[in-house]
Amino acid sequence: MALVVLTAALMIPGVRSASATRNVATGVKAYQATVSSNSAAVVATYGLSYRSANHSVSITTSGPFSWSQNRGELTVSTVASGSTAGSSMVMTTQEVIDGNRTYSSTSTADAPPDLASSGGWTETTWRGRMTGNALPLVDLGILGFGAPGGAPNPKAILGLLRSKAASDERLGTAVLNGVETTRFRSHIPFSQLGVTGKDTAQIQRALGTRFLQIDYWTDSADRLRLMQLRMKVRRPPETTTTTGPGFVASASLFPVTVEIQLQLSDYGTPVSVTPPPASEITSRTSCVASANSFTC
Repeated sequence: MALVVLTAALMIPGVRSASATRNVATGVKAYQATVSSNSAAVVATYGLSYRSANHSVSITTSGPFSWSQNRGELTVSTVASGSTAGSSMVMTTQEVIDGNRTYSSTSTADAPPDLASSGGWTETTWRGRMTGNALPLVDLGILGFGAPGGAPNPKAILGLLRSKAASDERLGTAVLNGVETTRFRSHIPFSQLGVTGKDTAQIQRALGTRFLQIDYWTDSADRLRLMQLRMKVRRPPETTTTTGPGFVASASLFPVTVEIQLQLSDYGTPVSVTPPPASEITSRTSCVASANSFTC
């Protein structure tokens, strides 16, 4: 799965007047238009800021990605500081997504000894699929703070736009990287993200809200240009039935702020991937997705 860096969810200059809209399908339109455009250059960001300002994890992923083929060759940069990582850390990973297989190789130059790569590639094979629109994202940001290889790939993040929003707002227009865009804000109930029962109630208590708020900007062709979301987790969640692999931060680090951003440009950019030769693969693992959970 592609890793995603911490960036401040700042207001974009040039946004004008906010007004409510009855078009509850704006997110779905953006999802469909983006996917039908096949590919784009991606800069995905994911970050955690803990109670102490010097405790943080930030990850940035960039490169071309194809939604139609679920393929991409991505560069991942991870920066961690404070006790959550044991020590300060800077690490670079090359990642190849080729359908249901992901290959990753980490540079040993800046990685601590316990995380340094042996110089080869790790192959992860995925089977099955989740029925929830974005459970891996919610599970990552609130429950586990980790997943195989890091955060969800761009396809999983984009899936948020398919969720049924309780309300949508049109917040005006802005020019992003020379492109005229329209800004929207959606409030999505956690029940629409593949989270059910006690898990929904516990997430609502941890966040102090019943909704996930997402801001996104689309161009004249309804294609996504930018998506941002920010969650403040006030306390550690209880054990859940949907938690995937990862670690749970201790109570002393809360509240924890989770920020995720997906920025897209150069639609239609060619995407070709070259998986590493078998002789360079030093480890293999399999993960199985089922309903609203996954195991590895």
